[in-house]
Amino acid sequence: MSAQKTIQAEKLAMRRSKEELTQEFVHEALAADAAIEKGAAIYRAEDVHLWLKRLAQNRRPARPKSWRNQPGQL
Repeated sequence: MSAQKTIQAEKLAMRRSKEELTQEFVHEALAADAAIEKGAAIYRAEDVHLWLKRLAQNRRPARPKSWRNQPGQL
C-alpha cells in the first residue's frame, strides 16, 4: 500500500472514531438530561471542582451536597 493510501486510511479511521465519540457524547448528554428530569442529583460546578481538588490531594472529602437539597432551590 502506498504511503498516501495509508495516510488516507488513517484519516478515515480517525474521522470515524471522532464521529463515534461525538455520537456517544450526545447519547450520554441526553441520558443525563432525562435523569435530571426524573429527579437525579444536581451539583454546583464550584462544589464539584473543590471536591475534585481535594481528591487530587489524597484527602477523603465528603461528596458535594446535591443542589436540589440546598435551601432556596427549586
